[in-house]
Amino acid sequence: MVDEKFDRRQCICTAEHQASPEGHFGKVAILFDILYKPTITLDQSVATIREGESFNRTCSAQGNPKPIIHWYHGRRHLTTTENLQFKNIDRTNAGEYACIALAISHDISLQSTKSFNIAVQCE
Repeated sequence: MVDEKFDRRQCICTAEHQASPEGHFGKVAILFDILYKPTITLDQSVATIREGESFNRTCSAQGNPKPIIHWYHGRRHLTTTENLQFKNIDRTNAGEYACIALAISHDISLQSTKSFNIAVQCE
């Protein structure tokens, strides 16, 4: 089975024939370019934050092609950076946040999603 472990690895194919000089007929090297779904790293624990405080959570992803991170709160797109940041959190920031890693190559689209919740403690 060929999977992401073989990505960017070189394979050499050698053809041999006893009638050719030195027994070798030809040699070809290929480099595997394996496309695979993004793997997301995200702390999925519930974040309980007091209103007015700052908050930061990072989502990273590995895949081929290289994925782009998208943060969503509900259906609202927030940012395409790895870091989700709030400087002065309030009750409207409570809820579920989804990190979507999207990798696109020509006509192939590979996607992974992980999420976490923010609970805001109001004063």
